[in-house]
Amino acid sequence: MTRKKPAATKCFWSIKARFAIQIENVTGGLQTYEDRILLVKAADEEEAHRKLLPSFASYAEPYLSSAGLLVRWQFEEFLDAYETDVSSLDAFLRDEGVEVFSELGTRKRKAGYEWRPE
Repeated sequence: MTRKKPAATKCFWSIKARFAIQIENVTGGLQTYEDRILLVKAADEEEAHRKLLPSFASYAEPYLSSAGLLVRWQFEEFLDAYETDVSSLDAFLRDEGVEVFSELGTRKRKAGYEWRPE
């Protein structure tokens, strides 16, 4: 007998991805980019990436801007991923909300933001 691996539980993943806004023949100066956070149901981060990539191709379809130039929003890279504890759409209907992304950072401590229990 061979032991089967249990099927991975699919939950919602928040995937942060960066897109460069490219304008035809513009090669210098500052470039605008967009960081998008997308929610996708997947068993793991790699599956989430695979599921999103096809939609990025259509997101990059060129269009004519009001200035008469072709513009596209080109996928550059995945920046971050966050596995939620949500596996059902019903969870999104809760009044208390659902955490779909979280980032930790550090900063200089500010007056008024300390905790001083008495």
